[in-house]
Amino acid sequence: MQTAKTSTAQGRWIFLLGLASLVIGAMVGGKFFFGESASPGSSDRVEPISPASTREPGTYQQEHKIEADKLEPPTRVDSDPNEEAAIKTEARQIYEKALREERRRLAKEKEEKVMAPPANANRVAAPNDTLEMVQRSLAQSQAQAAQAYMLVAKTKVDQENSGEAPFQDAVKVEKEAEVAHAANNFEAAGRLYRLAEAQYLKAAQAAQEKTRKLLQENDRQEAVQREVRSLIDSYKNAFENRDLQGLRTFFESGFRTEDEKAWAKFFQTVQDIKANVTGENIQIGKDNVEVNLAVFIDYANHKGRRQEPLALKESWTLAQRGGRWRVVSRQIQ
Repeated sequence: MQTAKTSTAQGRWIFLLGLASLVIGAMVGGKFFFGESASPGSSDRVEPISPASTREPGTYQQEHKIEADKLEPPTRVDSDPNEEAAIKTEARQIYEKALREERRRLAKEKEEKVMAPPANANRVAAPNDTLEMVQRSLAQSQAQAAQAYMLVAKTKVDQENSGEAPFQDAVKVEKEAEVAHAANNFEAAGRLYRLAEAQYLKAAQAAQEKTRKLLQENDRQEAVQREVRSLIDSYKNAFENRDLQGLRTFFESGFRTEDEKAWAKFFQTVQDIKANVTGENIQIGKDNVEVNLAVFIDYANHKGRRQEPLALKESWTLAQRGGRWRVVSRQIQ
């Protein structure tokens, strides 16, 4: 019984000593975690307890101070703001310059790919200068437009007049223009196309003038044909009417004396004259007309008996005299 009480008393003392140790440890931990005070905002300093036999006074505080210094972050050195701005500006300038150089390089590569001539092509090398490229493209467009205008002018000349000299001259110039165009010499091609166009228009005008004159000549000849045939009909009527004075007016120099006497006697001794006069092989010239006449006169004598018809062949040369056709030359066959 005495032994049990002694053990219980010893256990109580051991428990109290352990509790005291915990309190002291808690106080030391507050110094370590919160600096000079046991709790944030406290001004009371708690000195750690160190056995006198093992530590010198202040040794623990010095070690703790060193460890605390090791845990503090290194001091930050502030840089100059102006220097930072200058570095940023210089970096941006270098970046922008490099970007511009890269863009120029890519554009040049693209242009060289577009303008590069195909293999084995006989053409002018692609220009590197943009202005030259624009001028070349403009010259090509102008040459193509000149070619189109030339072809329109060419169609104005019909096939009938394609053998004329003006048309053949234009064909030669057109061939020269085609050679220049195939060699990509667009300026020369455009100039030659325009020259060919002018010559085709000249050929067309010549053909039109020729056609106009031909039509005028056709109209004139048709009119002359009508006038000559009207003259022949009047000649026939003069025979049927026994109009010696009317017959005399057909001839510029009149009848010969012997012819006039013969026709005067004939008209006095016959009656019921039926004449038939036809013009054959009428040749119309610029200033005169050649015509062959076949004269057939059927008549009756003064007793009314039909007689052997008269058949005459005459060749006339007609000319305009005083606005009408007159016989300037007459041959009787």
